[in-house]
Amino acid sequence: MSITVNKLTSADRLIYNQHVENCDTSLMFHTSGYMDVLAEISPDSELIILAAYEGSQIVGTLPTFLQSNDNGAVLNSLPYFGSHGDFLLADDANDPQVTTKALVDGLKDVCHQRSIGAVNIVSHPLTPGIESLADKAGLAPWDLRIGQISHLPVAPKREKALEEVLASCLQKTRNLVRKGLRQDFTIEVSTADEDWQQMQHHHHLGMKSIGGRPKYAREFAAIRDNLEAKGACRLYVAKHDGAFAGALLNLYHRQWVEYFTPVAVASFRNRQVLSALIATAMCDAIVEGRTLWNWGGTWSTQAGVHHFKRGWGAIDHVYRYIGAVWDARLKEREPKKLLEQFPFFYVRPFSN
Repeated sequence: MSITVNKLTSADRLIYNQHVENCDTSLMFHTSGYMDVLAEISPDSELIILAAYEGSQIVGTLPTFLQSNDNGAVLNSLPYFGSHGDFLLADDANDPQVTTKALVDGLKDVCHQRSIGAVNIVSHPLTPGIESLADKAGLAPWDLRIGQISHLPVAPKREKALEEVLASCLQKTRNLVRKGLRQDFTIEVSTADEDWQQMQHHHHLGMKSIGGRPKYAREFAAIRDNLEAKGACRLYVAKHDGAFAGALLNLYHRQWVEYFTPVAVASFRNRQVLSALIATAMCDAIVEGRTLWNWGGTWSTQAGVHHFKRGWGAIDHVYRYIGAVWDARLKEREPKKLLEQFPFFYVRPFSN
């Protein structure tokens, strides 16, 4: 049977959700809830989901966002801190190669119809689909990140889960976790406004201290608005004698935990509040039967960050950014201007 490709509409949300839930390789980033997050963070962008059909059944999708203005048109799968997009194929797709080829053709059609000046696709960390067909879409690998993923063990009881977490850690990290757990922190999942505000405040302070780009209130609000009620995000909060000491915001989908925003109050950092938070959240995930903890992408220059995640038993899974820029304006414009004109979108590698 032949494959046809269509753009999904809001009326197709239910069948798209079913497709995502039925795919073993689906990530949080593929869910309609996360699409709502991105739409709220980037309200001037347009969601375009390409769906490959075999008869009446969806056998593959490619989620994208388009940012178009007077400065050009940029398509990402997906925008916002390197969110993974890539093809999402049905587990029972009869011919994955035919399906992906049809989606590539659909992508080329969109690029032509909408005069797209630059494309970037962030490949799946475990099952990349775009890389083998990038050249057929006029794209090429042009950037990469070191994905780090911890494979969580099976343990039905919390005590055993903690034993397994400690066993998977390198010795130094194991000692830091034990130190953190001895500090009498009270760690709970919180939905309180005050705790979200404290998390945001100390996140800003922490990012300012290292010269990083913080997430802003509207970004956290988008995550909370669209994911919290569904149980797709959790804010773990650590307190000491009632004082806010740190927090950890994670995202959840099927077997995956996405390590999203860690926060440690400066005065509690050396007491290993973050280690205690991570260990607690990991144990919860293990007891719930989750199997993959995604630490997110690390730049090759971030040796300290890579070492920290490696200490928790994370395994490297390099993933690539696949793209191209055709609009001369986007090729020539200085990075600062592109960041202003296409916030949250990846236009081109600045290191090149």
